[in-house]
Amino acid sequence: MEAELKDSKKAEELIKKAEILSSNFHKLKKGLKKVKVFDFYTNKEIELTINPELSPQENISRLYRKAARLKRKYPIISERIKELKAEINNLKDNLFLIETTEDLNELLEFEEKKEKKGKNKKEISGIEKIKIDEDFFVYVGKNSKANHMIYTQKLAKNDLWFHAKDIPGSHVVLKNTKNLNPEKIPSEIIEKAASIAAYYSKARNDTLVEVQYTTKDNLYSSKGKGTGFVLLRDFKTINVKPDISFVSKDKI
Repeated sequence: MEAELKDSKKAEELIKKAEILSSNFHKLKKGLKKVKVFDFYTNKEIELTINPELSPQENISRLYRKAARLKRKYPIISERIKELKAEINNLKDNLFLIETTEDLNELLEFEEKKEKKGKNKKEISGIEKIKIDEDFFVYVGKNSKANHMIYTQKLAKNDLWFHAKDIPGSHVVLKNTKNLNPEKIPSEIIEKAASIAAYYSKARNDTLVEVQYTTKDNLYSSKGKGTGFVLLRDFKTINVKPDISFVSKDKI
C-alpha cells in the first residue's frame, strides 16, 4: 500500500510532463518514441519518452487522464494507511495496558468484554480521575474499554485529549470545567496533563516524552474498528517529563 501511495504521488510529475510536451507541441509527431524538448521548469533541454502509436494530442491527453486517476486514488490510499497505522497503535496500547495493569479485575473485564456485549453494562472500571488543581482534572484510561469511554462519553467540546506520540499508553482527557476556549487553557495545566499522559505510557522512564494533544473536533473513529481506536485530523505536541508527583488520584 505504501508503494501505491508513492505511485499516486506521481500525478504531479505526469502533469509537468504533459505541460512540457504541450509547450513543445511543434516538435511532436506520431511515430516518435523519444523527443528532445525544452523543460521550462529547469530551463534545460531534456529527452522524454512518448507512445509512438499515439498522436501528439493523444499522448498529452493520456498523461492528464493518468494523472487525474492517480490524484483520485491518493486520498483514499492515504486515509487507509492512516487507519492501518492507528489500528496498530491501538493494539499496542491494549497490549501495554494489559501488561501493566495492577488490577486483576480490570484485566478480566478486558478479556470478557465481548461476552458482555449487549447486556446491561455497569460503570466501566479502569478510569482514574486525577486532580491537577481546583479547576482542572483529568481522566486516565487504564484499559481499552476505559480509553473508549473517556473518548466517547467523557470528552466534551472544549476539553483536551492527550496521548504519548507514537508510544503505547493511556488515553488522557483534560476536563475543562470552566468551559474556557481550549486556546485559553493555561500552559502549565496543559504541561501537567501531558506529563500525566507521558507517565501512563511505555516511555514512563524516559527523560522527555513527546505528547500529542487536541480537541474533540479533531478526533474521529471508523465504524467497526476496535475498542479505543481513534484517528487524529490535527494536533499539537509538547515535550514533557513523565510525572504525577503533583496530583492526587481517585479511581472511579
